[in-house]
Amino acid sequence: MKPNFKFDGTDKYYFPNNKFITHFFNALSATFPGGEQFFVRAVRRYRNYDKGEFDLRIAKFMQEEAFHTIAHDSFNRYAETYNIPIHQIQKNVDEALKFIEKHISPIQCLAITSALEHHTAEMSKELLRTNHWLNQLEDEYKKLWEYHAIEESELSHCSLAFDLYKKQNRPEIEKNLIMIGATIILWIALSIITAHFIYKDKDFTKLEVVTETYTGLKMLLNGNNGFLYNVFKQIPKYLNKDFHPHN
Repeated sequence: MKPNFKFDGTDKYYFPNNKFITHFFNALSATFPGGEQFFVRAVRRYRNYDKGEFDLRIAKFMQEEAFHTIAHDSFNRYAETYNIPIHQIQKNVDEALKFIEKHISPIQCLAITSALEHHTAEMSKELLRTNHWLNQLEDEYKKLWEYHAIEESELSHCSLAFDLYKKQNRPEIEKNLIMIGATIILWIALSIITAHFIYKDKDFTKLEVVTETYTGLKMLLNGNNGFLYNVFKQIPKYLNKDFHPHN
């Protein structure tokens, strides 16, 4: 589905109960265009690997990721009107991924894609699981994140890179080490980007930096109701030898 979102006139803080969480979602959005283009490049190298099984899946995956990039580009452009420096971060992420890509093998790029698609799928499932988070977003932002979450959690999408990687008969330890490394880098990067947006936000008072960050982290990590808690607890299952996204 080709996205069509209009953010004109929407509020800067679209998660109304916490400014920190707004900037956490802004950080996610800043990583998506560059990240999704990295995913596309990773799977495109295997487009002729097995036409019978993978050709149509890869074509569909590439189209969906292109549409996701369009959707987040439109949101990221609007965020700039509020002086949220998403474009610079977006550029930095894209450059960093292209640098990494030049210094590792295609199969390692595919393994990174598989690992990060697991994270995006689990985040998407968590958004859709109870609607607790989506229902607190303003309408246009809710549509954006719901649209993205539905496609990212679809089995044929989230399992493509994993299935391609497993077909290469690589050592299990490679898959697991790349997942651990990608996880550490991803969440350090998201933490830094979120902190950067808060630091640059002139409407965020020093007191709010403390109170909103504390409250936001508590909400994100709050046991079975915590967005990040529920995403993090799904990481170990990826390391299981018998793991597959459909499980």
